[in-house]
Amino acid sequence: MSSEIAPAGGNQFKVTGKLTIKGKSQTVVVPATVSQQGATQTFDGALPIKRSQFDVGTGEWKDTSVVADEVVIKFHIVAAHK
Repeated sequence: MSSEIAPAGGNQFKVTGKLTIKGKSQTVVVPATVSQQGATQTFDGALPIKRSQFDVGTGEWKDTSVVADEVVIKFHIVAAHK
């Protein structure tokens, strides 16, 4: 859930908020790019996280030689005004 959106120059923004995964929460700052075409806005960004900080991966998936501890959450959101 975002708590603040700050301009970062041009069509770039820094979105601050709380990321909760598997009941574990952390405050994060996500860089996002916003573009608009007519009544449609598109939001793109990526956020690297460490799986171990959110207890993601159990059993063989906990081994960071199988899946790295640092992974990237990418998003592409299209919002259209009706």
